[in-house]
Amino acid sequence: MTRLVARHVTLTVLPVVIGIAAGYVFARRQPSCGSLVGPLFAAKCGRMIVQYQLLIQTGVTLALALLATMIGVWLERRRLRRATPAAAPPPPAAA
Repeated sequence: MTRLVARHVTLTVLPVVIGIAAGYVFARRQPSCGSLVGPLFAAKCGRMIVQYQLLIQTGVTLALALLATMIGVWLERRRLRRATPAAAPPPPAAA
């Protein structure tokens, strides 16, 4: 039971962690707003980078959550197939 819970928690938390990491990497790779648009529009540019960061975090998290759901369903189906015994063959008909 503990392994089952750990597997589901890992599959659930993984998309959130990767989404936050993707947003963080995106924000860190962008050059400063002052060098992109100049000092006059730097404040507006900063807000746009944060908005893009949030969009990337949301998109990656959503995509990976769907992937984790599909993997979880696949693992459960595989586990249930292994847990249920195969149907016994019918007895031979008496002639």
